Amino acid sequence: MHIDINGESHHFNIPMHRLTEIPSDALYDVVFLFPKSMQLEEILKYIHPHLHETMIVVCTMNGLKHECIIQKYVSVDRIVCGVTTWTAGIEQPGHTHLMGQVQ
Repeated sequence: MHIDINGESHHFNIPMHRLTEIPSDALYDVVFLFPKSMQLEEILKYIHPHLHETMIVVCTMNGLKHECIIQKYVSVDRIVCGVTTWTAGIEQPGHTHLMGQVQ
């Protein structure tokens, strides 16, 4: 993962899993959610066994009110919401595209 914080670049190696390949005993400190809106609830149902009381969920999805769905699974004080500025689309399962430009 690449993140720019105040103009300083940071690179992190973070394990990522397909929904069907999450180790059964996996628990996470932070979960980043950025599915398409129509898939949010399905993904939350699938990862529910991996959620615990001290983890943080970061949601950076287009649109508003996603926290209303997320708080069915995680308490609202553990939800961090943001807004994306790039438009993305799904061409087919597993194939996405971005329509923004790095400035």
